[in-house]
Amino acid sequence: MEMKQKKPEKSRSYRNNSGVNNRRTELFLKEHEHLRNSERFIDNAISIAMATKDNITFQRGMLKSIQTRVTTLANRFPTINSLIQKINLRKRRDSLILGGVIGVCVILLLLYTFH
Repeated sequence: MEMKQKKPEKSRSYRNNSGVNNRRTELFLKEHEHLRNSERFIDNAISIAMATKDNITFQRGMLKSIQTRVTTLANRFPTINSLIQKINLRKRRDSLILGGVIGVCVILLLLYTFH
C-alpha cells in the first residue's frame, strides 16, 4: 500500500514541476518576444536616422551649390557684393539687438521671481 500512495505523490510533484516549467517557458517566450520587438524598434530607428542623414547630406550639397553661385555673382557684380555685405551687417546687428532684448527680459524675470 505504501507504494501506491507514493506514486500519486510523485505524479503530483511532476505536475507541479511541469507547471513551473510551463511558467518558466512562458516567461522566456515573453522575454524573447520583447527582445524581438525591441530589436525591430531599434532597426526602425536606425533606418530613420540613416534616411535623415542622407537627406541632410543632400541638403548640404544643395546649399553649398547655392552659396557657390551667390559668391560667383557677388564677385562678378561688385554692387551685389556690397548689397550682400550690408544685408549681413544688418542681420548681425538685428541678432545682437534681439539677444540683448532677450537677455534683459531674462534678467528682469529672474529679479521678479527672486523678490
